[in-house]
Amino acid sequence: MIFRLAHCSTSPGRDPGRSREARRPPRPAPPDAPSRRPGARRRTQVANGERASAGRRGASGRGGPARAPARPDGRPAPADRAAREAAEAVARRSYRRLLARLAARTDDVPGAEDALAAAFAAALVDWPAQGVPRSPEAWLFTVARRGCIDAARRRRHAERAAGHLRLVAEEAEAATARVDEDAALTFVCAHPAIPPSLRAPLLLQTVFGLDAAAIASAFVVSPAGMSQRLVRAKRRVREAGPCLEAPGRPELEARRRAVYEAVRAACARTRDRCAPRAAAAEGRAGR
Repeated sequence: MIFRLAHCSTSPGRDPGRSREARRPPRPAPPDAPSRRPGARRRTQVANGERASAGRRGASGRGGPARAPARPDGRPAPADRAAREAAEAVARRSYRRLLARLAARTDDVPGAEDALAAAFAAALVDWPAQGVPRSPEAWLFTVARRGCIDAARRRRHAERAAGHLRLVAEEAEAATARVDEDAALTFVCAHPAIPPSLRAPLLLQTVFGLDAAAIASAFVVSPAGMSQRLVRAKRRVREAGPCLEAPGRPELEARRRAVYEAVRAACARTRDRCAPRAAAAEGRAGR
């Protein structure tokens, strides 16, 4: 009977002492005790692992083992020596084959040589730190091929930029030539062989493109008379010889004053002639 009661009061697999211990409230942790929250230990391990891996990366910040420091006796480290020996072996064994493959792809032997030389230089820098790859020839060919692609891309950009700059230069040169031609025509209209009374009409026709009738209306003469004056002025310019160039420094100031006077006279004539018409148009608009 006693055995039966004891057996019934305790279920299989449970310890009465452990049940009472589980029902007790947890003891408060001391103030300076480390945190035991879930995942704290895992985060600590991850942080320690990151610090260890950061220390293995070395000063360059790249992945993989850091480059071995130089030895006190000045001889290269074992990693540097192994990388150099591997690069020399590949150069003796596969340089011509790699160069032929690159030249066949790019049709540029000098460019292939430059790219392959840059690939060997990169190997001497990367292999001591990251280790010699399983296939050094494939590594060198890939790096050299990417160098050829980058060089071709730079050439295309340079040619495109050169064409654009050429167009800009041609446009600027054309604009400058146009300004020079207009200046030469302006000085032709103020040539000393032309009477001062004919300089303004010739300027309006030659530089500004007005016809004889419009110029005659501005100067209050008949169109036929203005046409004859313009013909006489052009004949005098032709008799004076080639003058479609800017004058030299000695006569530049005198010709410049003549140009200013001709422009001022042309502006005054056209303003006086157009003022009544403008006033009449304003009066009609006010009505």
